[in-house]
Amino acid sequence: MQANSKSLLYLWAMVAAYFCLNALTQHAVSGTADLDQAEQLILSQALQPGYNAQPPLYTYLAGLAFSLAGHGLAPLASLKPVLLSVFVGAMIAAGARFGFTWRQQLIAIAGIVFVPQFIWESQRDLTHSVLATALAACTLLQVVRTRMRPVLGNYLALGVLAGLGLLSKYNYAIFLLALVAAMATVPRYRAVLGNARFLATVCVMVAVAAPHALWLADNYALASSGIERPPGGKGNVLSGLGVAATAALAFLTPLWLFSLILGFDFRHRGGDKSDAADGRLLLNLLGLVAVCVVLFVALTDAQQVKDRWYQPLLFFVPLLVAYHSRPSPRGFRIFISLAALFAVLVAFALPARTLLAERLDKYSRPNMPYPGLIRSIASGTEEPRFVLAETKLLGGNARLAFPDAGVLAPTFNVKVGGIAGKGLVICETRHCDSEKFRVWLWRDHAIDGRSLEFKAADMPFNYAPAKKMTIYWAEVSVPGPARPDGSAR
Repeated sequence: MQANSKSLLYLWAMVAAYFCLNALTQHAVSGTADLDQAEQLILSQALQPGYNAQPPLYTYLAGLAFSLAGHGLAPLASLKPVLLSVFVGAMIAAGARFGFTWRQQLIAIAGIVFVPQFIWESQRDLTHSVLATALAACTLLQVVRTRMRPVLGNYLALGVLAGLGLLSKYNYAIFLLALVAAMATVPRYRAVLGNARFLATVCVMVAVAAPHALWLADNYALASSGIERPPGGKGNVLSGLGVAATAALAFLTPLWLFSLILGFDFRHRGGDKSDAADGRLLLNLLGLVAVCVVLFVALTDAQQVKDRWYQPLLFFVPLLVAYHSRPSPRGFRIFISLAALFAVLVAFALPARTLLAERLDKYSRPNMPYPGLIRSIASGTEEPRFVLAETKLLGGNARLAFPDAGVLAPTFNVKVGGIAGKGLVICETRHCDSEKFRVWLWRDHAIDGRSLEFKAADMPFNYAPAKKMTIYWAEVSVPGPARPDGSAR
């Protein structure tokens, strides 16, 4: 029996509440920005068409969250459950249009739990990958909606989603290429591409992505810096493909293992009202994603493909599992029970990794008291106008400590206005001895790090008082632009 809309709404609400609870517990135990959060705290200081090796959409959303709810970690942390809920909502809606039964809907959602990148990494610290996955899921859903109802509004919406997807993460383009190719292999979906209205989709997509595309043309080296190529000619296409295949297998484990419990029939056509074209689209999409990844590795000579890279590429595999699965009642119960157990364990482990760090002798970034330690070094002095940080972790958490100060760190192409007045130089390297950091200070800000008098400050780790963190800091004064009479402002 096909699941009714009311029961699906309850299912989505339960999953959304789960993500919100996990975000809340993590924020409650630590006020430290993790790695990707720290990056967004720095980049969101300015609205630019591009920043670094990722497109700018997540940064725009972060800036919007700050403008609506004030500057701090809470508005940034709230983005994660929203995006994950959108992703799950798109998966449920797609399953409904595939005619999934209630059991199939549960299998699809349980399948998400069995992908560690979704259930753990996405809730822990990822940003762009989560956004790209949500938009990829919405794009797939909109393709199905457009196939079922090929009106102009659906084509325009598809163009908006495709344009936003290209602004979310660069590997979304691989998914989009594979999706269009998969549509071309299925007659019912090929009709979507052949409709004259599809030109409107392309025009809207180009219009949405054009400002960033122009920036990309002038900053290709910066944008492509995330592709890790072999140094000194080491490595080859075969080694790159091996890494990509290993990462894909890691991404789909343990989903593929537990899916064996269900049993499959690839002649099965999904739910009671499913169209066989839907199943062929999903299956062909899987194969064409693999083809596109092979082409990407061959053309770029990439030698490191990480698990999270597959989030917007293989997010639909739980739908494919649900579409073709034919579980026995016992197999279904085992699959769902294991997923529920995993979800509960993750909900406990996310805050527990911080709370129990000392007992487990395994520390993570939320244990590091960055914001409090940075605030402590400026106690009794004038609040800095700017902060120059050695790392993005220091820089992002400095924004939490001093929300009105301009914060910069090496390798970040963000314009925060003139660096002038009294500021701070902070680092984790002893007395800021990092040659790379000192070169950046002198090259970009005309500050001689060797002439600064550095002081040390330390503070116990969160929930681990026996372990201390130390940072080094120095006050610095930078004159402002000269007045017409030649004096500094």
